Amino acid sequence: MFQASEMLVTAEGAPVVCGPPLRAVNDFRYDVFISYSSKDRAWARGELLKGIEKAGLKACIDYRDFKPGRSSLLNMQDAARHSRRLVLVLTEN
Repeated sequence: MFQASEMLVTAEGAPVVCGPPLRAVNDFRYDVFISYSSKDRAWARGELLKGIEKAGLKACIDYRDFKPGRSSLLNMQDAARHSRRLVLVLTEN
Protein backbone atom coordinates (compact mmCIF):
# COMPACT_ATOMS: atom_id res chain seq x y z
CA MET A 1 0.00 0.00 0.00
CA PHE A 2 2.87 2.43 0.67
CA GLN A 3 4.08 4.49 -2.28
CA ALA A 4 7.53 5.20 -0.95
CA SER A 5 9.95 2.66 0.43
CA GLU A 6 10.17 2.40 4.20
CA MET A 7 13.55 3.10 5.74
CA LEU A 8 14.94 0.72 8.33
CA VAL A 9 18.37 0.80 9.90
CA THR A 10 20.63 -2.12 10.80
CA ALA A 11 22.30 -2.42 14.21
CA GLU A 12 25.36 -0.74 12.65
CA GLY A 13 23.23 2.17 11.44
CA ALA A 14 23.29 1.26 7.73
CA PRO A 15 20.00 1.99 5.91
CA VAL A 16 17.93 -0.93 4.68
CA VAL A 17 15.24 -0.27 2.07
CA CYS A 18 12.04 -2.30 2.27
CA GLY A 19 8.80 -2.17 0.35
CA PRO A 20 7.96 -1.33 -3.23
CA PRO A 21 10.31 0.82 -5.33
CA LEU A 22 9.79 4.57 -5.45
CA ARG A 23 7.63 5.86 -8.28
CA ALA A 24 8.33 8.83 -10.54
CA VAL A 25 6.88 12.12 -9.28
CA ASN A 26 4.61 12.49 -12.31
CA ASP A 27 2.99 9.07 -11.64
CA PHE A 28 0.75 10.60 -8.97
CA ARG A 29 -2.64 12.29 -9.37
CA TYR A 30 -2.24 14.24 -6.10
CA ASP A 31 0.61 15.73 -4.11
CA VAL A 32 -1.02 14.87 -0.77
CA PHE A 33 -3.93 12.91 0.65
CA ILE A 34 -5.38 14.45 3.82
CA SER A 35 -6.76 11.96 6.36
CA TYR A 36 -8.44 13.26 9.51
CA SER A 37 -11.04 12.52 12.19
CA SER A 38 -14.55 13.80 11.56
CA LYS A 39 -14.12 15.81 14.77
CA ASP A 40 -11.33 17.76 13.04
CA ARG A 41 -13.38 18.33 9.88
CA ALA A 42 -13.65 22.12 10.10
CA TRP A 43 -9.92 22.65 10.58
CA ALA A 44 -8.85 20.07 7.98
CA ARG A 45 -11.22 21.36 5.31
CA GLY A 46 -10.52 24.97 6.19
CA GLU A 47 -7.07 25.99 7.36
CA LEU A 48 -5.15 22.85 6.42
CA LEU A 49 -6.59 22.36 2.92
CA LYS A 50 -6.41 26.07 2.09
CA GLY A 51 -2.78 26.24 3.24
CA ILE A 52 -1.76 23.20 1.21
CA GLU A 53 -3.47 24.46 -1.94
CA LYS A 54 -2.17 28.00 -1.43
CA ALA A 55 1.32 26.46 -1.51
CA GLY A 56 0.52 25.18 -5.00
CA LEU A 57 -0.01 21.55 -4.05
CA LYS A 58 -2.86 19.39 -5.33
CA ALA A 59 -4.64 17.78 -2.38
CA CYS A 60 -7.02 14.84 -2.20
CA ILE A 61 -9.65 15.21 0.51
CA ASP A 62 -12.66 13.01 1.15
CA TYR A 63 -15.65 15.32 0.73
CA ARG A 64 -14.46 16.58 -2.65
CA ASP A 65 -12.43 13.77 -4.21
CA PHE A 66 -13.87 10.46 -3.00
CA LYS A 67 -16.15 8.54 -5.37
CA PRO A 68 -19.76 8.60 -4.13
CA GLY A 69 -21.23 5.19 -3.31
CA ARG A 70 -17.82 3.59 -2.81
CA SER A 71 -16.72 2.44 0.64
CA SER A 72 -14.58 4.86 2.62
CA LEU A 73 -11.87 2.22 3.01
CA LEU A 74 -11.54 1.69 -0.76
CA ASN A 75 -11.60 5.44 -1.37
CA MET A 76 -8.82 5.92 1.21
CA GLN A 77 -6.74 3.14 -0.37
CA ASP A 78 -7.06 4.75 -3.80
CA ALA A 79 -6.29 8.20 -2.40
CA ALA A 80 -3.10 6.92 -0.74
CA ARG A 81 -2.08 5.01 -3.86
CA HIS A 82 -2.51 8.07 -6.08
CA SER A 83 -0.81 10.59 -3.75
CA ARG A 84 2.89 11.33 -3.35
CA ARG A 85 2.49 11.97 0.38
CA LEU A 86 -0.01 11.37 3.17
CA VAL A 87 -0.97 14.05 5.68
CA LEU A 88 -2.40 12.28 8.71
CA VAL A 89 -4.00 14.61 11.22
CA LEU A 90 -3.49 13.19 14.71
CA THR A 91 -5.22 15.00 17.56
CA GLU A 92 -6.86 14.07 20.84
CA ASN A 93 -10.05 13.59 18.82
